[in-house]
Amino acid sequence: MVALKPALVYAFDVDGVVICGRPTDGKPWATDLETDTGVSLPALREHFFEVYWRDLVVGRADLIPALDAALNSMGAPIDAQALQDYWFRQDSKVNAPAIAMIKDLRNAGKRVVLATNQDQSRARYLMDDLNLKAHVDAVYASGDLGVAKPDAAFFNHITVAENVTPTGIMLLDDRIKNIDAAAALGWQTHHVTTPLDLPTSY
Repeated sequence: MVALKPALVYAFDVDGVVICGRPTDGKPWATDLETDTGVSLPALREHFFEVYWRDLVVGRADLIPALDAALNSMGAPIDAQALQDYWFRQDSKVNAPAIAMIKDLRNAGKRVVLATNQDQSRARYLMDDLNLKAHVDAVYASGDLGVAKPDAAFFNHITVAENVTPTGIMLLDDRIKNIDAAAALGWQTHHVTTPLDLPTSY
């Protein structure tokens, strides 16, 4: 763990930082996918994620129609709505230490935002059903912005919207490519290697 330099805005990634896998054990949401739903994860990757995810994550496609097309092509024994519901439920463990850090930062007068790659459907689930929006000052989701990390335009949008210089923002993210992209633009960064790998001071 390392101490951070003070920042004005703290931008938290969601998956791997604020949300960490299955509510029961923190394992990846698809750990028991085939047992529970009859859907093979390799087949889902091939027919869904590799085909549709780039458009979904920047808001150029809708999740249910994309899932429906993928599942039909696979001959899967589950419909799109049921699989979406399973996915969202299984990928919803809130990282309590991260929420505690967010609370401390806001109590100290810092702005805290979410900076996340999410399709619009899951973004709504996270913000409304899990109520993540109640913990932060703003939400920047790729599906709404039309651009995703690690694209520089994603980070530049937040810098402009928050009206601070890049050095005034700290990104906490579990993906090194996002950390590197933000650092290249002058942001402060902290690479979250495990859900508990949070800064000791801020």
